[in-house]
Amino acid sequence: MEEFRKKLKNRAMILLLLCCFAPILFVTLWFITKGASDFAQGLSMGILTSIEFCSIVGLVEALVLLRDEKKLKEKYIALTDERNKAIEKETASKFLPVSTYAIGFAAVIAGFFDIRICMTLTAVLMFNLFVFLALKGYYMKKM
Repeated sequence: MEEFRKKLKNRAMILLLLCCFAPILFVTLWFITKGASDFAQGLSMGILTSIEFCSIVGLVEALVLLRDEKKLKEKYIALTDERNKAIEKETASKFLPVSTYAIGFAAVIAGFFDIRICMTLTAVLMFNLFVFLALKGYYMKKM
């Protein structure tokens, strides 16, 4: 349990750093890229706002857990429960083929409308394949 508390404290520190650096990064990028399109600036603002929001939610959750021993114990049990781990593994193993086929079909369909979208989806497909193979290689050596 003490190891879980330590991990939670580290996570809280990382989330606090993200909360501080996301606005600084946005303002810096905004000044550097004054000539960028409205789309690029809006996209970066949206992504950094999402990072900020998720960091704040995670930080609040971590701080609440660190202050309340009962909630900390409940969360620890939920995370270490064998049934939850089995559900998570099963979900992850089924997600890859479904998303791969969906992105592949979307790339084929997009090829009839816009080549850039088709190429982007193909790049996403290749990236997913690369990450899958890298992780498989890592776990083959580790386990």
